[in-house]
Amino acid sequence: MTKRTHAVYHFWFDGRGALPASENRTVPILASIATLRAVSQMPILVIDLTDDSPSDRWGDLPKKLGFQVVRAAPTFTREESSHWRFLSRFLDVRDVVARIAPDCGTVMYVDTDVFWLRDPEPFQRDPSRLCTNRWNAGYFYFALGAARPFFAAYERNARRAIASASFRDEVRKKLGQGPEQPVHDEALMKWMAGNEPALFDFLSPEEHCLLYDGYEDVDVDKMKMFHANSLTVRNPLAEDAHESQFCRGLLGLVVEEFYWAMRSVLPKADFEHYYSPREIAHYLPLQFSLRRQRAALLASKVGHYEWDLQKCLRAHSLPNWPPPESLSLAARIRRRLRRALR
Repeated sequence: MTKRTHAVYHFWFDGRGALPASENRTVPILASIATLRAVSQMPILVIDLTDDSPSDRWGDLPKKLGFQVVRAAPTFTREESSHWRFLSRFLDVRDVVARIAPDCGTVMYVDTDVFWLRDPEPFQRDPSRLCTNRWNAGYFYFALGAARPFFAAYERNARRAIASASFRDEVRKKLGQGPEQPVHDEALMKWMAGNEPALFDFLSPEEHCLLYDGYEDVDVDKMKMFHANSLTVRNPLAEDAHESQFCRGLLGLVVEEFYWAMRSVLPKADFEHYYSPREIAHYLPLQFSLRRQRAALLASKVGHYEWDLQKCLRAHSLPNWPPPESLSLAARIRRRLRRALR
């Protein structure tokens, strides 16, 4: 029997990501899972690391979108590292899948701000190694029973990073980082990619597409997904204060391909709960295509590794700009009261 690929998310409700999944556009796991489910029927696991995660934060979304939430404790502890959850990610993903789905073939990790255009399978690289972008750990895959050399090396280096300040300095120096930069899983991965490249098989932009690495030249007819890392998405119409500045979930409304993917799998009532009527009325006319209107998004660059979606929307449809005035304080208070009474 063919072993199935399992998609895995590594998640916790905390800080900017504290809203229930059905409302959370800052950490848009609902939008990411919906776009994946639209193109693939692979099993999806969500590792929930929240210290206290009430079931109503997930509601009935696991049933509607066909994913499983698994409560777990991270490999490392808060006492060992201030970045314990991030340092734990590679090991948590491997260990939880081995426990929950030991017959899994390939494990595919996905960040919550990855939006899907096509089925991730078939994979292009050799999963006996860690298949990842050289610079970003927001998407990777590996064969559960075959990528042991990478995991042995990663765990050894993660424990060194926890125990040794001199090793952390060595990693920062290699990456050109200052002393204030954290040494977490992505930093270690970059360091390992330079020192132990045989452990990796690096992905093409068609498999892992980022604005700063591949979008300009990617073959849009073969592009499987778009990772919104480095894209600033402000939403003046958001009711939540965090989402007015950090709202990558808005891509599910303003990007044509993601909009139709979400609508194909998410009941209308859930879609209209995720986006307010006011947002739908304003942003839907501003919708653009990631494939056909690449220049609009590329022109939104505002920094070395930073792009601003609102700049793209202004350029794309000036007559609809600026947006209506943000929600009043009274509206924000009413929303908080409704949540408190649930």
